[in-house]
Amino acid sequence: MTDSIATLLVKAVPNPKSLRTKDGADALVLALHCLMVDSGFITLNPKNVPIKGFAPPANWRQHPQEWIIQYTRPKAVSPFVLRCSLQEATGRLFIHASETGPDGMPRRENIQVLGLQLANYTSKTRCEGKSWVSVIQNERTLMEMFREFVSRPLWESAEREYEHIEDDEEDGAVTADGNINVESNNGKASTTTTTTPRDVASTPGNDIGTNGSCTKAGDGETKRDSSSRVALALESMNSLGITRKNVLLGAVVGSDLIFQDQEEFEALGKIAHAFREYRTDAEWEIKRWELSPAHQHLLPHIPTKIATARQCIYQNHLFLKSMLDSPAPEPLCYAATAADAWAAQHGPRVNPADADKVRYVLKNMMRDWSTEGEGERKESYGATVDEVKRLLLSVEVPPRVRTTELGAKSATESSVENNGNLDIPRKKVLVPGCGLGRLCAELASLGFETIGNEHSYYMLIASAFVLNDISRAEQWTIAPWVHSNNNHLTDADQLRPVFIPDVVPSELIERTAPGLLGMAAGEFTDVFNHVDYKDYFDAVATCFFIDTSHNIIQYLETVWHCLKPGGYWVNLGPLQWHWADAHTYLPESDQLSIEISLVEVQRVAQKIGFVMLKSETGKRCRYMCDDKSMLHQTYECAMWTAQKPAINSS
Repeated sequence: MTDSIATLLVKAVPNPKSLRTKDGADALVLALHCLMVDSGFITLNPKNVPIKGFAPPANWRQHPQEWIIQYTRPKAVSPFVLRCSLQEATGRLFIHASETGPDGMPRRENIQVLGLQLANYTSKTRCEGKSWVSVIQNERTLMEMFREFVSRPLWESAEREYEHIEDDEEDGAVTADGNINVESNNGKASTTTTTTPRDVASTPGNDIGTNGSCTKAGDGETKRDSSSRVALALESMNSLGITRKNVLLGAVVGSDLIFQDQEEFEALGKIAHAFREYRTDAEWEIKRWELSPAHQHLLPHIPTKIATARQCIYQNHLFLKSMLDSPAPEPLCYAATAADAWAAQHGPRVNPADADKVRYVLKNMMRDWSTEGEGERKESYGATVDEVKRLLLSVEVPPRVRTTELGAKSATESSVENNGNLDIPRKKVLVPGCGLGRLCAELASLGFETIGNEHSYYMLIASAFVLNDISRAEQWTIAPWVHSNNNHLTDADQLRPVFIPDVVPSELIERTAPGLLGMAAGEFTDVFNHVDYKDYFDAVATCFFIDTSHNIIQYLETVWHCLKPGGYWVNLGPLQWHWADAHTYLPESDQLSIEISLVEVQRVAQKIGFVMLKSETGKRCRYMCDDKSMLHQTYECAMWTAQKPAINSS
């Protein structure tokens, strides 16, 4: 399809003022009708006579909140029905499309179901205009969702039914009363081979809903204000002395990309490929839910649940795909190239452990960047932020802060502005194992110069996207709980949407006093044992981190190394030693894993030189919990504050 939906709508109804304008549902249904016709279906009037072109039938608005349109197609022996109904309570338009059987009822085997959040695609004010231009928002998302879940599967399902019928029509032409010809590309919809386009770079949340629209600067390019971007400085770390050990991934020579570290390149490719193949893996999981014909009558809702789950998977896929397609700093910008190379060498199959990590990223998105995760964040991030704030903010941060792009000035040049006269150096905070960056953003919002550290490409790719390429709150819809049927009270709980982010990261950081936020990629001990980081930070905040170590002593030594004399270490988390069972899932693994008790951890810290200022245990913290589930993962965490004594301290 080359025409925009607005162009097609003009062909259907020249003037939108003739529509019922309440909430724009008429306009959206008419847009879906145009997409049906554009896919090769032919509209039928109330007497089942084909209608030429895009005009809807006279009776397409059956009831105030229901729309029904019938279609035919080349070789069809029975009509197709597109039935749309508006659920006012949720603002969703539900679409059911199917071929009808001899009894006039929908064929159960090819019912297509889709739910669209009306506010995502049209609005009342725009539908009251004299022109179709801008009536429909987010056209590309609408096209993709409708084709993926309605027109294409409906066409292909019917195509299988018609395989035994000889195709007597020429080039898909259909003649009715000798004067109606509809081109449909040799009897097949021109969009049947279309998949998710590579240029959908920043599609907003779709079928279960977000708010607002995405401003387009070009085909698939999202227009953003660069001044509001959070600085994820993986490619310009030298300005702050940040380096990644053995990572200079590549250089472009002509059109060829030459990589200098093959091991890192393969690691990036493996993970990017896992993101790319998410949908294939998740669809296979959904396939296992199908019931045998003998049992289908006992659970008749399962086909609808499967159809809804596939929509959830598709919206997750759109989100993950946009992560890979979005502009990113080095080395993440090579993710697609690395994924291609990985697949060419190892094949398309994704290791189950890697597939699980992709799903883990979706759950982390819920934890870090959704309203649903707010309570969980307060228990851990909130406590950590409050303690760092208590320790470092003895005076109120001035309301005006001189903002600088990360890398534009050295760390010592960053300052806050007080009444235009006094420059107060920013306090510097390090957050190792920062994941998707929410704790970093919260600390930066207090005016701290905050650096997050993360070694996982899963988290680096995702955090680069959410910190830099999301332009409005609740821009995306994901379904993090769709993959498992365990411990759900209802199907609705399992399939419910989660909207991300709850706040735009750049707006969060500027809410109080804009701070600098950077991300250092690499192993904590490799990056921050560097001489450039000796006595550098005012505070190190470790939250659910220290038990990720192979050697906890090295972690504690690195915290000591990079803290200034007089600086503070704030820790919160359990001791779920991550590498304790590595031999059970990593064949022939010889991964070092030093596992000690809480008392021993604190004793080692004190032997290194830390002074324990306060310590508590039994602090209950949830971790990536589904609040509506019958199973919650809750830790009785330890929390402490330790200090590196000042140089002149006894």
